[in-house]
Amino acid sequence: MTKTSDVRIPDYLTHILEVLRRILEYTENIDQLGFLKDALIQECCSP
Repeated sequence: MTKTSDVRIPDYLTHILEVLRRILEYTENIDQLGFLKDALIQECCSP
């Protein structure tokens, strides 16, 4: 018998991958200084 949490692991991993894709998209054309100057980008990309 599987635990309920085991069944949801694929959902959690899918969500993590989607968040990582979004972070890459948001930061694609921004350098470190631009990142540090933009509070919105920082908030979007922090846990």
